[in-house]
Parts: sequence; C-alpha cells; structure tokens
Amino acid sequence: MYSIVKENGVQHKLTLGQTFKLPLSAAEVGNTLTFSQVLMASDGKEVSLGAPEVEGAVVEAEVLKHGRYPKVIVFKRKRRKGYRRTQGHKQHFTEVLVRSISAGSVQGKIDDKKAQRIRASFSDRPVAPKEPIPTSPETTEGDK
Repeated sequence: MYSIVKENGVQHKLTLGQTFKLPLSAAEVGNTLTFSQVLMASDGKEVSLGAPEVEGAVVEAEVLKHGRYPKVIVFKRKRRKGYRRTQGHKQHFTEVLVRSISAGSVQGKIDDKKAQRIRASFSDRPVAPKEPIPTSPETTEGDK
C-alpha cells in the first residue's frame, strides 16, 4: 500500500511503515502530522486518483526526530584574482513514520508493535565512550 503526497511543494511516495525526512516542521517528537494533499493512493489492487487531490484522503505520520543533514560545502572562487570563499551549510529536517493511509476504499494502518520497533531504533541511546588511542610503544634500552 502506498500513496503520493504533496508537502511543501514536493511530492513524496509513501508506504505504510516507511520513515522519511521532510523539511523542518514545528511539530514535537511523538506528535502526529496529517497530510491532506493526497494525489494518489493504492493498495495494490485498487488505485484512487485525484483531480488534483483525492477527496477525503488522509495520510497520518508520527514525528520520530528532528535533525540536520550532513554539511554541504559551498566554495566560491574567481580565477586570477585571489578571491576564495568557503562556507558550510547544514539543512534541518524532521523524520516521520507513516502510520496510516486512508483514501476512500483504500485503507491501511500499521500495528503498534511494528511502530514501537521502529520508534525504538530512533530513541536516544547512550553512546559507549570511545577508547583512548594507544600511544606509541615505549622504547627500551635495547632499541636505542
């Protein structure tokens, strides 16, 4: 089962139980986001198409975490002028879990056990401390 949803001017293909990243949202972790701009929904047998949106269709997703993408380096340069500028940028995102898709006769929902397993993988686990880097072996009298 999947649906195509329009969010912030971008179309996403979402399946039940899928996690995906979207631009930063003001919703808090654990809250539910509702996407009402559903362009298409399918359960594998039946397809619901919208013109432009499917009437009464809703996709619900649970906010798992907020984060930042890896840094993108922006480098500007003008040849023969000695002009060089380096700047970094890290985009914020919100990661969500698709909990249910409902569009007319196309209905689907993931069970709580599966949602709990996925949610547990995103929880803040304590990180084991890094071991110290071994120093060079001490020299002995015979090595000199």
